[in-house]
Amino acid sequence: MKHYIAILTLSLSCLLLSCNKDEDYGKDGFATRIEATFGKYYNEANSVVSKTWTAKDSIMLLKTDQTVKATPVMEGRADALFMFETQTRNGGENLILCYPASDDIVIENDAITFEIPAAQNGGKMTPVYIGHTVSNGSAYLEPSVTISPYWHTLYLVVTKAGMSVKKAVMTAAAGEKLAGEVAYSTDGLKATATEAAVTVEFSSAKSCASGLKIPFRVAPVTLEDGFIITLTDSNGKEHTFTHDRKVDMKVGERTVFETTL
Repeated sequence: MKHYIAILTLSLSCLLLSCNKDEDYGKDGFATRIEATFGKYYNEANSVVSKTWTAKDSIMLLKTDQTVKATPVMEGRADALFMFETQTRNGGENLILCYPASDDIVIENDAITFEIPAAQNGGKMTPVYIGHTVSNGSAYLEPSVTISPYWHTLYLVVTKAGMSVKKAVMTAAAGEKLAGEVAYSTDGLKATATEAAVTVEFSSAKSCASGLKIPFRVAPVTLEDGFIITLTDSNGKEHTFTHDRKVDMKVGERTVFETTL
């Protein structure tokens, strides 16, 4: 009996993952199978937060000719298999995965457009995850994709006894845009933003006595001449932190700077 159960389980697994390698998904489409894995997410405290797929999650696949959605085949893991019904299957084309499949994310003119708020409060924020691979044209399984929060988290740690910070404003020394409406090109695989400053304003002034971590979620751009952060303390006095060297703010990564002013 156990032997028959094992055979049945194996057969169902093969049917789910591969079926017939050359078989159409339906009358008018193909099955495009991709494994997507959540990348690292750094929270407001500079800690890594693990995320797993749930049955309610929905992800978008962008191809050159269409956009389709799918839910995970299995839940409870950071990686999951997705089966998309696509109209074509072409090796060498860009495949872009975007999560969540939300109405707040606009897809048009070969770009994914979403918002990284320029006004932030230093607390929890929900990112848009994006990942990219190149199709191998396989009917069995496309290359796996890691989807990462499409922003860079820059932390400024301020340590100074007797000082409390109410607001912090970050700008790029060379004027690069940092937030606002972010457009990710599905062709060039890069993003542009619309706002030149990111403001983190706390609900109440935060003490710097033990090291205050101020998180800035910004577009993943390169700051050629560094950046400037202006801090406003609880007395309304301004303090400036300047970094005058190039900073490459990579997707899904973090950068930490420390100051005692």
